[in-house]
Amino acid sequence: VDDDAASRLLCSRILVREHHCAITEASNGLEGLERLSRGRFDCAIIDLMMPLMDGVEMLAAIRGDPRLADLPVMVISSIRDADLVRQVIGLGIDGYLAKPLRPNVVAARLRQFVTRTTARPGTTTRQHDELSRGAGVLVVDGDRDFLHLARNCLGTEYLSLIHI
Repeated sequence: VDDDAASRLLCSRILVREHHCAITEASNGLEGLERLSRGRFDCAIIDLMMPLMDGVEMLAAIRGDPRLADLPVMVISSIRDADLVRQVIGLGIDGYLAKPLRPNVVAARLRQFVTRTTARPGTTTRQHDELSRGAGVLVVDGDRDFLHLARNCLGTEYLSLIHI
């Protein structure tokens, strides 16, 4: 679900080519929710900034619907606002892709996302637990902007960052 056709095309092509997924696209959150209500989906990829209904509102609606609450969701966004990212993480996401999208990064992140969401067919388990004080989080990424975002969202008490 993304109002940018090029982003939808990139993700769709990778998912079809590498994972043989059946794809349903939508260009805004209202259209995305309508499509989710009509079918069975294994996961969703949602942009945060869209017309009519943005990705945050769509994600909140998904998490508030008992039929969709456990749906694995990856967020795509160019937003670097730490408070908004914390809000989205609090609603429960299973992945985050920072725009601008780079095909190699998108392919790698989608590969991880699909592998995690299909690891145990027929089951989805979501945990919304908060990190306990002193918990460790290791973030390894080649995108320095993403590492900066992770540091802003999680803070230094939880985080070890490695740039590759």
